Amino acid sequence: MKKEPMIPCAFSYMLMEFNEMVSENPPVNIINDELLALKAQAETSRELNLRQKLAITERVDNYFNGTYGKAKDGIKMQGA
Repeated sequence: MKKEPMIPCAFSYMLMEFNEMVSENPPVNIINDELLALKAQAETSRELNLRQKLAITERVDNYFNGTYGKAKDGIKMQGA
């Protein structure tokens, strides 16, 4: 059974999709295509505002460069 976001909107679905992809911290090469597709979807979505687009694309970029879930000083953030 697939989870549903609390607020059913494009941003919630994309955020949930991203979180499901990275939940077990797989290597980038395994989910590369899915991350790129999600990023492209966010960039071209008419349902997202600029801040929401950046929230998704920056998460994807941070996962690619290994900084997702880490604070700026390199310490793992709580809950990430």
